[in-house]
Amino acid sequence: MPKYLTITEAQQQLPNWPDDLVTEPAIVTKDGKPAIVALSFKQFESLLETIEILSDSEFMKQLRSGIEQAQKGETIDLQQLKSRVKPLTSIKNGACRISSYFDCASTTTFF
Repeated sequence: MPKYLTITEAQQQLPNWPDDLVTEPAIVTKDGKPAIVALSFKQFESLLETIEILSDSEFMKQLRSGIEQAQKGETIDLQQLKSRVKPLTSIKNGACRISSYFDCASTTTFF
């Protein structure tokens, strides 16, 4: 849960933020209303990655398809998976992440 601070409190506590923001974000208020959100760099990176994933319409389509297949019981065991799939990677902004797995022998999608 974020902690709420006035601008004056935030100014006083600013030197401690590198340590304090690791555990929880801070919301700085102005005139009693939220004005600024402060969070650790790690949390910021995590939010950006989440936004990137959710913005990837093809990935989300594949994810939904995989969830539907799992809910229908259309699954395979780990040995079958290892023998039938290869990872696909997506390179964006110089960073590489494994985005999904595709069954090389059929149209089944794995995540």
